[in-house]
Amino acid sequence: MRIEDKIKITDSIGPKGYVIMKKSDGTVLFEKFNLIVTEGRKYLRELFIINAFPSDFPYNEEYTDYKLKKFGFGSSGVATQLSDDSLDSIIGDKIEITKEILDASNGQMYIILRGSLTPDEGTVIRELGLFLSDTGDNNKLFSRVVFDPISIEAGETYDIDYYIYF
Repeated sequence: MRIEDKIKITDSIGPKGYVIMKKSDGTVLFEKFNLIVTEGRKYLRELFIINAFPSDFPYNEEYTDYKLKKFGFGSSGVATQLSDDSLDSIIGDKIEITKEILDASNGQMYIILRGSLTPDEGTVIRELGLFLSDTGDNNKLFSRVVFDPISIEAGETYDIDYYIYF
């Protein structure tokens, strides 16, 4: 007798990112799933290994000093690739994540990272990245999303909610 298991996968496996960007008045500018790129996946894998295995487990810890700390914006509409290691065309300085929320409601485990942007001058954005940063301000791209062009205005506040689902 031979037993065969067949799996049909209809949903992606693994962590997912989802971003909502809105004006301070609540007007949603975009909301979209995004890709956690290779560096982000390595970071999550390392966190699991470091926390799930004995301390003498032989493993080269590359991301020990890195944390999810910053958002960055850019103007490129080039599609996101798993191998991306930066935004294609970054605009201005990266902004700090101001709040992290952990929630396990509805059986769903996710983290929400929040930040706000109030630009000094108006511009058009088309990409957003979430970055890992270490204490020396070295940055690695965790995820990237590309969206339709959005004009942001000087002096207006824009809020970002970035969800990571596990």
